[in-house]
Amino acid sequence: MSAERPTYRPLRLAEVFVDRPRSELTPAFVPRTRGRTRSIGLPEDFVDCCRQAFHSLQFDEGSRVLGITSALFRDGKTSVAVGMTLASAVDTGEPTLLIECDLEQPAFSRIFGIEQRPGLSDWVDGSDVMRCIRMAPLDNAFVMTAGSVGADPARVFYQLSRNHLLDELRNQYRNIIIDLPPMLSVAYSRLACQLSDRILLVARHGVTPMRDLQAVTQMVGKERLSGVVLNGYASRVPRWLRRLS
Repeated sequence: MSAERPTYRPLRLAEVFVDRPRSELTPAFVPRTRGRTRSIGLPEDFVDCCRQAFHSLQFDEGSRVLGITSALFRDGKTSVAVGMTLASAVDTGEPTLLIECDLEQPAFSRIFGIEQRPGLSDWVDGSDVMRCIRMAPLDNAFVMTAGSVGADPARVFYQLSRNHLLDELRNQYRNIIIDLPPMLSVAYSRLACQLSDRILLVARHGVTPMRDLQAVTQMVGKERLSGVVLNGYASRVPRWLRRLS
């Protein structure tokens, strides 16, 4: 029998592959759904790794707000955020929301085949109503895009925190996954990461420099950084044996 795990322990390096593209609860306040996103085909191994990472985290009672970030662009954080959303929605059966908070290089519109706006920035500044779209093929997973390109990111996140808008989302969604901007690439990354209760850092195996990981750890704080997901690592351990660990 394994020893009891501490409340805040670093995660083991998850083996994530993103170079290859699965009781019904519906939040009552969602005013516009506009159908569903297109289905995103993720490898089963990928979703399993996201599932293991999600269940390794310790949250306080109430809603769970998890931020996914990286040091730089193209480390695979958005793919991990999507996989984490699917895994948490399937396993818990609870309303789960994926929020795009990368306002400089938004990608949800392209990934999910949906309109870019209205989205987060439009809802926060009051120019449009909230729009959450169901993430196919699930009924309890939803997506919120970043919204209008050109919005002032610092103002968006300041208003999101000051006006307690995130609390409104917490009241309706048990699981909230935030696709944060990369910490070392944009100026507003510190402000954005304050929205999350816990943060996972995505690093690309053999690419992300250790000094960048150390810099992000200092920026986020060791008490809030719950672990590291190593992306692109091809394990030699058989899949059936990894599941026993």
